[in-house]
Amino acid sequence: MKGAQMGDLNQFEWLKAHLHAMKGPILEIGSRHYDNSTSNNFRDLFPEMEFVGVDMSEGKNVDRVVDFTKDFEIVLGQLGNQKFNTVICMSVMEHVDDIFSFSKNVSSIVEKDGILALSVPFSWRFHGYPSDYWRFTPKAIEYLYPDFHFDLEKSTISSNAVGDVAVMQSNPNDFAVRKKPKRSLMEKIFKRRAKAQLAYTLAPTTLNFVGRKR
Repeated sequence: MKGAQMGDLNQFEWLKAHLHAMKGPILEIGSRHYDNSTSNNFRDLFPEMEFVGVDMSEGKNVDRVVDFTKDFEIVLGQLGNQKFNTVICMSVMEHVDDIFSFSKNVSSIVEKDGILALSVPFSWRFHGYPSDYWRFTPKAIEYLYPDFHFDLEKSTISSNAVGDVAVMQSNPNDFAVRKKPKRSLMEKIFKRRAKAQLAYTLAPTTLNFVGRKR
């Protein structure tokens, strides 16, 4: 559900920049590690805090199997009737079919004044784990999480190039990163052909939000 691919390294560094605002207990939704090339280890960033990793199936780095689209009482029971001061949810929401039940349950599991660290794709290739349903704008996140205040000055937009990050803009028409990723040799060789065929596509872009529950 997440990866240490080029764009996901931007997610990892962004989360590290906000560690000072996070306190335990911490819940990571979508914690399963698939292999070293497609998994970030957020758990190691919080060695002194209680950390619970959940996913839809058992696997490495999964403490409990929880389906966040179920009734909240079921979700809460699977988590030992525990709520959390910090919830991390990186590159997960696009894979959830019932996104409305999911977001409502995520909101409910966060304690008042708690932190939600959330990364979602604005534009990304199809990637199924097990499937791929959604892409998001800032307004969509505000709609899905009305109980949270998202600080746009602390939230970012990033591409799939390491270090290609900019502060979130309030106007979606202003979305841009500070620099364009370098063209590969093949892109330079076939520049005209690629431009003609791909002029309508958007660059891979992720939105990284940090919100505090009201």
